Amino acid sequence: MIIEPHKLIKVLNWFLTTAALGVSSGPVAAFDGAYDSTIDRCYRMSDTRVIITGNKIEMWESLCELRNPTAVRDIPGARIFDAACTGEGSRYGYRLMLIGGIPSYGEGYRQLAIDLYMVTERGVHPLQRCPPGVGNVMYQ
Repeated sequence: MIIEPHKLIKVLNWFLTTAALGVSSGPVAAFDGAYDSTIDRCYRMSDTRVIITGNKIEMWESLCELRNPTAVRDIPGARIFDAACTGEGSRYGYRLMLIGGIPSYGEGYRQLAIDLYMVTERGVHPLQRCPPGVGNVMYQ
């Protein structure tokens, strides 16, 4: 069987994207890193910072364990989690969806620099990945 070059490139791009998202290496590891609403906020204390390490997600005054990862059909970079959280002296939980590795477009169809979408019942939060070594401490 001979595969046409353009089809082979398409398959290889899909494979590399899937591997980069960590689909085969774990449902949460693909999202590891520090994120904020804008890159410049990564360099100072920020109440919009999100730090993901392993199956933990840290946000302003809260720490959550991400449980029961569920893939979203036909969206390789999306996972839904049950978040078991502690913060401000109480325990609580909610559903959380993380979507990464998909192109984002704004007005005029220009590509935006969004690396991760965090979706909760309160809304959609577009986040940018902080540069390596920056923003990985919540309270600086």
